[in-house]
Amino acid sequence: MKKKKVLSTLLIAGMVASMMVGCGKSADDKKESDNSGVTTYTVGTEGAYPPFNLVNEKGEPDGYDIAVMKAIDDLNPDVEFKYEATGWDGIFTALESGKIDVIASQCGKNEEREQKYLFPDIPYTETQAAIVFKKDRTDISSDVNSIAGKTIVSATSGAQTNWLENYNKEHPDKAADIMYADGDMSKMLQEVINGRADAHIASIKVTADYVLKEQGLDNELECLPFETGDETTTYMLLRQDESGEKLKKIIDDSLKTLIENGTLKELSEKYLDGDYAPQL
Repeated sequence: MKKKKVLSTLLIAGMVASMMVGCGKSADDKKESDNSGVTTYTVGTEGAYPPFNLVNEKGEPDGYDIAVMKAIDDLNPDVEFKYEATGWDGIFTALESGKIDVIASQCGKNEEREQKYLFPDIPYTETQAAIVFKKDRTDISSDVNSIAGKTIVSATSGAQTNWLENYNKEHPDKAADIMYADGDMSKMLQEVINGRADAHIASIKVTADYVLKEQGLDNELECLPFETGDETTTYMLLRQDESGEKLKKIIDDSLKTLIENGTLKELSEKYLDGDYAPQL
């Protein structure tokens, strides 16, 4: 009886030890668990910014950002990407913690991000800002001077909000009033429709055009390119570690190929209805 008890105890201890070893694996260990030589990376995307990223009717991440990552995957037989829709408010934390390995969700560069994260050298989208206003307005246009004295609804901490704040500081005599809002473009457009705001400046014209068309607002609202003097250039985003450095080289080499062979242009025209592929 004692012998059976000892054997049982040893067996349980062995199982616990085995479980602990499994739990102690690093993120890099887990990526090559099948011994096939294929490294698996998890791609995080917001899934709520069409046509760049969305969750399709099958419940799968889709859109231009995902199509680009799949094209990169196709060029690299020793790499496999898994895709995970991750809310914008938690996507950077997911990258830092190792839950995901790369963000493909229209990330632009700024000083804070460059200090914390790793950017590839080559972007995958170049587009422009847009200004959205009621069609019957004749006092608003693509000219930046037309926003003087107007109320502009803009997302708190968004790229165009930062631009507006800097513009107001540099041009106090031509400043606009900023109405701060969350990042929901539909809500911001409603502020324009109901007259509480004169206009909305969208970071990416492609997205504004898409939302207007999908929600049937293109008969009521005008969407024009807005000359901020700066194109919106977007990149994949990586961790500043060894895994991130490896993935950065894969992405840079692949994007160079996709730009040179015209694939990135084709994907842009398919998903975005225009050529927004960067030039080398």
